[in-house]
Amino acid sequence: MVYYVVMATKSWTTIHSGYEFSPFTFKKRSRTATEYYAQPCGDVWFNTRHWKTERIINEAKALKLLAERTRIPIPQFIRYGQKDDGSMFLETSRVDGIDLSEAGKECRKPGGVRHNSVGECNKCMDIAKANAEHFIQTVFLPELAKLRSNITGLDGFVLPPAWMLEYDTRSHWNTKTSSYKEFVFTHGD
Repeated sequence: MVYYVVMATKSWTTIHSGYEFSPFTFKKRSRTATEYYAQPCGDVWFNTRHWKTERIINEAKALKLLAERTRIPIPQFIRYGQKDDGSMFLETSRVDGIDLSEAGKECRKPGGVRHNSVGECNKCMDIAKANAEHFIQTVFLPELAKLRSNITGLDGFVLPPAWMLEYDTRSHWNTKTSSYKEFVFTHGD
């Protein structure tokens, strides 16, 4: 059996997570206590970022749910788990493309006849924004609207948004149930 090692082409961290792009994959990981404590006020961030492990597990479950029950194109889930340093990670396929904010930085019109010869292209930006808006209105939002449940949480686990935990420090959030499917899918990312 032959194994190939794919080196990261770009990596960065935020106060809560680490990210890594390779040519074929995207990885997200929780930060370790050591990484938090190395930052100014890192102990505060570490202590207010509850459920570090569960956040990655919840994200993996959310990806699987979207893949199974919607037509929303999402990266293919590859795996999740715990690294030797205790951090949790999630790995997906990498979807090639550019950020919407980058679409107008140059003319991207195919076929040789460009909107302009050099510099930013407002026409390309307008087309990209219109395409994104159309996708959001005709695919993304209608598909999300179909994801309804009569119980809160994902597989019985309620994960409140991180900002809420600055004000509400409960260590557990109970699920709520309803006689009809009034609860909708919500995800922090």
